[in-house]
Amino acid sequence: MRLSKNMPGNSSNKLIGVVLCGGKSSRMGSDKGLLSVNSERWFEKNFKLVLKIFSRVVVSINALQYSNYKEIQPNWEYIEDSVDFVEGPLVGILSVHQKYPNNDLFILACDMINMEESIIRNLVSAYAFNSEKNFYFYLNGIYLETLCGIYTSKGLREISKKVNSSSNKNFAIHKLISDYNSLIIQVSEGNKKSFANFNTSMEIDNIV
Repeated sequence: MRLSKNMPGNSSNKLIGVVLCGGKSSRMGSDKGLLSVNSERWFEKNFKLVLKIFSRVVVSINALQYSNYKEIQPNWEYIEDSVDFVEGPLVGILSVHQKYPNNDLFILACDMINMEESIIRNLVSAYAFNSEKNFYFYLNGIYLETLCGIYTSKGLREISKKVNSSSNKNFAIHKLISDYNSLIIQVSEGNKKSFANFNTSMEIDNIV
């Protein structure tokens, strides 16, 4: 069921879905977004999943990826990395924020191949009814799942300001957002496998 436009709190229409593909994939040895599962590339699989929930979905990539991704799916929207004051996943997240500064962003890493629609919808429902928070994440045991989460424009402005004024470029997102107001949902035991991400070729055998 889609969220009603008349729900109290945040409006889901303000959310843009983002499939994050711009990582270096150094441990995998090749671009993870272009790997396939069940004859479908990872970035395509997660794009289509996110598109079930959000009316607008973009793919976050680095400049070297553009031609390959564009050739495969020429009609999708790609946003290239455009910030240079930070490293890691925040590069892609803040680059999308830079293009759409007034939108809140749902972020999903391209290598979370087991993610389920119901888990994303649950997070969006929490976002819709709790408008005072800056970030919305799942907690998987002791680990905060920052690459399946909602980042508000307000929260991203604060993060951008903080990292832009620092000489350090390498920020761990879970430590960075600890200074801000977040809504955290505990992952149930039955949903833990949905948050698996795959970084090496040996781990691909675990995709179900």
